[in-house]
Amino acid sequence: MSKKIFSKPSFIYAIKYSNPNLEGDSDSKIIHGLKEKIKTNQLVYDKRKSLYKIGKSVDPFNRFRLIKKDVNHPKKIYFSHIFDVSKNDNINKIDADCNNVLKIYEAYGEWVYGIPEEIISVLKKTLSTYTLSNTYEINSKADALCVKNKIKNQREIWKEEQVDLKYQQELRIHQLEKENRELKEKLNQIENDDTWNHNWGMH
Repeated sequence: MSKKIFSKPSFIYAIKYSNPNLEGDSDSKIIHGLKEKIKTNQLVYDKRKSLYKIGKSVDPFNRFRLIKKDVNHPKKIYFSHIFDVSKNDNINKIDADCNNVLKIYEAYGEWVYGIPEEIISVLKKTLSTYTLSNTYEINSKADALCVKNKIKNQREIWKEEQVDLKYQQELRIHQLEKENRELKEKLNQIENDDTWNHNWGMH
């Protein structure tokens, strides 16, 4: 028997841009944004640092596929962490909280620049105030494939539940409509019943 999901699958993800090259990758708008921040002393270059994109998605692996199209060196990006926040009501607020707390690291849009341990530590601390169903740390292609399959199964179960819930709702609507018709018929019978009308002074 499938495990009940009910809540729509929702995730906060951290995608890592490994070893950004400020010269070799300079054609990227992300790198360009980072260089501008470093040039204006808003960020400090450090070879220990990496770029991270923090975002939200109901299908993080599909989102990852789209993000790869935005970078000129797609082989340099990969998942670092995925956090299952499905049990929370407002994923937009969670996403905003994460990006607001990481604002001091902002390089370009949702891309932040910092020492990996610091970025992930701040992110985890922010998310600790919410209910997390799962936290996936991805260190290899095998990890990524495993997590991808888990999320795919989770989404499929949820979709099946939505179909079942819709079917149950339609059945309930039909049942209510039938009950309403039967009630109207009974009321019509009562109104046309001479004995009932006499007893209640309707004549």
